[in-house]
Amino acid sequence: MLKLDQQTEHTLFIKLLTMWVKYPKNNDLEMRFELVNYDDITRLRILKGLSEIEGTEEVVTPLLDSMVTSWKMDGLSANDLFTRLQLDKGGNKFYFDMWVRYVVQEFDTLQHHGDESLLKIFDTLAKAKVGKDLQGELKSALITSWKAKRKSPREVLELLKLNLKPELNHSVDVELLSMWVQYVKENSLTPGV
Repeated sequence: MLKLDQQTEHTLFIKLLTMWVKYPKNNDLEMRFELVNYDDITRLRILKGLSEIEGTEEVVTPLLDSMVTSWKMDGLSANDLFTRLQLDKGGNKFYFDMWVRYVVQEFDTLQHHGDESLLKIFDTLAKAKVGKDLQGELKSALITSWKAKRKSPREVLELLKLNLKPELNHSVDVELLSMWVQYVKENSLTPGV
């Protein structure tokens, strides 16, 4: 056993992970089974290390998805997961990205929170300059939701608060403006502009 749950020097840890990932090559089911024995923080530490090894994307991605699925099955709220990953104490970017991945995959569940809450999540990600790929997923999900609700470009403009004059020393939020422009382009035939 490689004892991946024990603290060790980072370079040695990566070498151990490299050995582990090469041993059951193409058998992510066996790796998933092995990871179940560890707590979330240890599993994420292992997955973070694996993600640093070149050529492990096809192994890491299903394992990350498997963790998100297990959190869903546990019925964790986004707030509970935030605390479990110790993000309330600072955490790290990898853990934050995992939390965001969970939140984005839970988008359907979050729909009852309304567009304003989802836009706050989007804004938080944009301001923290993290989770660019997840920001894109959230942006697409919001636009899809607005299409399904048949929101007019004007309604979306107001929802994004782009109809308000910016304060003297504040500029327009480029991320939100780009989201609105994308929505308008995709819905150019929608009346109500």
